[in-house]
Amino acid sequence: KHAAPEVVHEVVLEQISLRERICFILDTLRERPIMLFTDLFPGGSTRLQILTTFLGLLELVRTRMIHVLQEEQFGPITLSLAVDADTPLPESLEQL
Repeated sequence: KHAAPEVVHEVVLEQISLRERICFILDTLRERPIMLFTDLFPGGSTRLQILTTFLGLLELVRTRMIHVLQEEQFGPITLSLAVDADTPLPESLEQL
């Protein structure tokens, strides 16, 4: 009998912090005061990037740093800053 060839899989650990994604969202909104939700997820985004970006978005909404608006059912979702562009991160987000 012949031994089955050994299958080797390489797993690459991607490091993305929630704080990095929060800063990415805020920096993007400082450059463009209004942006589409879909613009946060460019083509080629990994699942981890999508997940951490979405969690960052939820944290920014929770701390009232951004506004999220959808004017009609199934319409585009827009994001905008709810604070001045130079407002620092709240302590709760700074700790992430």
